[in-house]
Amino acid sequence: MPNTFLIPRETLRNDDHVWLRRPDATLEIRSVSVLWKNRDTVVIGEGLAAGEQLITSSLSFAADGMAVTVAGEAKSLAEMSDRPATQ
Repeated sequence: MPNTFLIPRETLRNDDHVWLRRPDATLEIRSVSVLWKNRDTVVIGEGLAAGEQLITSSLSFAADGMAVTVAGEAKSLAEMSDRPATQ
């Protein structure tokens, strides 16, 4: 089906929301249109666009606008901040 997205069932939150990572590394909680779902998979009709980053991790607390990092990215950023500045 064109213009639809197949996502893992566990990434659907509160029956019709997903968590996305914005380009500024903050969390967006967005409402989506669910066309179909089963135990493992959900088909989204509206609310997602190609290239957006769907958050698949389970978070104990999620608030729109909170800072989020990609696994492995936090270590890279920490390593960069520990390095002495070059001239």
